[in-house]
Parts: sequence; structure tokens; C-alpha cells
Amino acid sequence: DLLHLPYFLCEEALPNGVEFAAFGVEKGTPWIKEAMEYYQNRPFIIKEGIYDELAIPIAIMTYLSSKYEFVPIQSLSEFVNDSSKICYLPNDWFNAHPRDDVKGLYYNITENTHCIHHFANSWLEDEYGGGPLHKMYYKITGKNWRLRDGRFQLYGTDKKIKI
Repeated sequence: DLLHLPYFLCEEALPNGVEFAAFGVEKGTPWIKEAMEYYQNRPFIIKEGIYDELAIPIAIMTYLSSKYEFVPIQSLSEFVNDSSKICYLPNDWFNAHPRDDVKGLYYNITENTHCIHHFANSWLEDEYGGGPLHKMYYKITGKNWRLRDGRFQLYGTDKKIKI
């Protein structure tokens, strides 16, 4: 029911952001090409080994906001195909987390929900040196993960941590 649109995406659980965990875009859509080029060329180490930990939705929306107007819509009938605007649906369409759910534990499933972005803030460090997905990875492999070349790619190390 979404494939007639040139693109579709929804708002993030946090206010004033769009979610890029689940979206669809027709080939040749200018704003997605610009977003991909921006993200590919974006440095992830700011200076002297300090990581830029700005989340993807915020980074991409901040970049695209200088060129496009983001327009929240409540239904598919409100979609406007205007090359200067990016329309986005409410978060229950592809995210389904209420705004106060920063840990990804609760759902707001409605008749509009097509999928749910299950997140666990795994990039946040805790007393174990990583979030929940890091702990699961460690339990399965016996290895830690860490950033490689300043990009979000996982690989194992032999360094053990107490779990």
C-alpha cells in the first residue's frame, strides 16, 4: 500500500526527527542520494580520537533541513510530491515506540503499523563497556566489538570483559 509513493518514512520516537531504520525511496530521488553522500563522507572521529556519536536520524535530518522542508503528515492522503519537501508519517508506521520509550521496550501498535524498529541503544556504554547487543555478541562469541576506522562496523577482538 506504500509502493505508489516516491518515498516513505516516519518520524522517530523522539520529537522533531525522522527515522531512517525503515524507509523506502525510488531510485533517483535527490534527497536520499545527498543524504548517502553526506553520511559516507562524514568524519566519525571529530578530533584527537573523540568519536562523533550523533545518531543517524539527527545527523541526516540536520543536514537535509538546510535544503528541504520536512513536513509531518498524518495519513497517505496528505502526501505532497514536491521536490522541495520531505513528507513523513507518524512514528507508529515504522517505529511504533511512544515518545517516552528511550530504551525500545514498549510499543504503540496501530492499524498503520507496517514494521517496528527494535532498538536497544546498543551504542551506549554501560558498566560492561557496551549496551545490550554488545553483551549478547560477547556471550555468543567471547569477543568484544568496537568501532573500526571510525565507522559503525563490528569486528571481534580478543579482549575479554567481565559480564
